[in-house]
Amino acid sequence: MLSGVKLCCVIAGFSALVPLFVNKLTCVIVDDQQHCVDDLSQQLHRHVHRLELIGYANGYTDAVNIIRTRKPDLVFLDVELGGKTGFDVLQALPKPHPIVVFVSAMAHYSLKAIKVNAADYLLKPVSDTELEDLIVRISQEKQARTNREATELMASLDIDAGFLPDRIAIRQTDSLKLIYYTDLVFVEADSNYSRFHTTGKDRITASMTLKDVEETLQSDRFLRCHKSYLVNREFVDGVAGGTQPQLVLRNGIKIPIARRRVKEVTQRLSQH
Repeated sequence: MLSGVKLCCVIAGFSALVPLFVNKLTCVIVDDQQHCVDDLSQQLHRHVHRLELIGYANGYTDAVNIIRTRKPDLVFLDVELGGKTGFDVLQALPKPHPIVVFVSAMAHYSLKAIKVNAADYLLKPVSDTELEDLIVRISQEKQARTNREATELMASLDIDAGFLPDRIAIRQTDSLKLIYYTDLVFVEADSNYSRFHTTGKDRITASMTLKDVEETLQSDRFLRCHKSYLVNREFVDGVAGGTQPQLVLRNGIKIPIARRRVKEVTQRLSQH
């Protein structure tokens, strides 16, 4: 058991890292052509549930100042800014830099953008589809990282006392959902998303890959039996053979076992 003081530390640290309200990506647009700023602003407005535009700059000096002061998560950065470039802006900023997406009418800077670890390089006029895919990808990566860091923080606060996380934090649209390991039956992959199945029959979807979930849980009670399934060993009732080996759960649900994982799964279950 954690002491009252230690428990408060865990909750306070956890809450500070993962607030209970929606945590949108904040972004800034840097472009020396106002009509380009206006066009991109309108496109970004369609993604207000994921992203918040907190400012824009039309030149080098304003760009450096607004990024330094506002500290956005994401910068949409034009390459040519009068006598300066977007690369000059990055050099003037302290590290770590925000996520940078270059937006340009010219393709020949794309290689240089890769060398400075830009998240993407969009050509003007910006495609709505490309922009949406980019925002979804960056949002998912940020959420997965936040979930991972939150759980790691909880574990690190009392690691000498043997404290290990007993829950996972899942960000919802406007809230944070805590799922205790004792209530988590299995997790099912759905492309870049994961569905959490609980004892309360809830189906909670998070923008995390199953690999992210596995790394975040940090517990040997969960068994990876298939590329699409992660199962809580506490809820396994047995193994069914046949052409498709399966885990049989206490609630009657059957989860496929990948043939290459059969030996590992049976060994893990025998240690239960």
